[in-house]
Amino acid sequence: MGVQFSGSENEDLNQNDSDDQDSSSLCKGSNSTSSADEDETSEEKGDFFSNASRNSHHPYKEGSSESSKEDSKNHDEEGDSSEEEDKWLSNFIIDEYLRLIQVTCAANNSLAVETLPWELFERAVGSLPVHRLLKGRSPLLLQDVVLVPCNTPESEHWTLLAVLPKEKSVVVLDSMPSNHIKHTSLDAISKMCGLLKEINSNVDLNQCKLIVNKKGDVPEQTNDYDCGVFTCLYARCLQGWLW
Repeated sequence: MGVQFSGSENEDLNQNDSDDQDSSSLCKGSNSTSSADEDETSEEKGDFFSNASRNSHHPYKEGSSESSKEDSKNHDEEGDSSEEEDKWLSNFIIDEYLRLIQVTCAANNSLAVETLPWELFERAVGSLPVHRLLKGRSPLLLQDVVLVPCNTPESEHWTLLAVLPKEKSVVVLDSMPSNHIKHTSLDAISKMCGLLKEINSNVDLNQCKLIVNKKGDVPEQTNDYDCGVFTCLYARCLQGWLW
């Protein structure tokens, strides 16, 4: 999973502030839908993702006894698990990468991008008043895209949550998708929708498209540790597609 808590973020969340967050309503659009209903929309967007890299596991040594093989296998599995955890990207790395996308877009005057750090979205949304939660950030509903890295303790898996106000869409991109919509994706969408309603009570979520990719929609990781890398690359590709 690779998430870490920062003391500075907690201090920011505890500061008092009376500034109100500017808001704007979402544009009217088509009815809410899941990813299973979005094939036609996905085809219109085009394939803007690159191929994912391939990785393989190293087998245990040959020529040993069955007992030795089993011990070696267990040891290798423990070692593989530890090595894979070392390859996980932390929330600080992912947050910073998304921030660099935001800064680059601002410098190029190409897209209006805002980001919500993992710790802010995971721990503060629903707990702090919106004017404190979004202090110092641009109005979310006026952006071209809002990028949020998502990860929960029970999943230990990174996904990208993206809000596209002008496209009237809330999207989850998952590099390890299932045949059904995961509850973690639904929870992230629900949390974001609650935040949007808190920003502007006139937002009509029934007019939004709620999209979660399914298998085969986008390139996927082929190991147990590249979800953070794919989260960053999804954001990068989304930026290029919107621009």
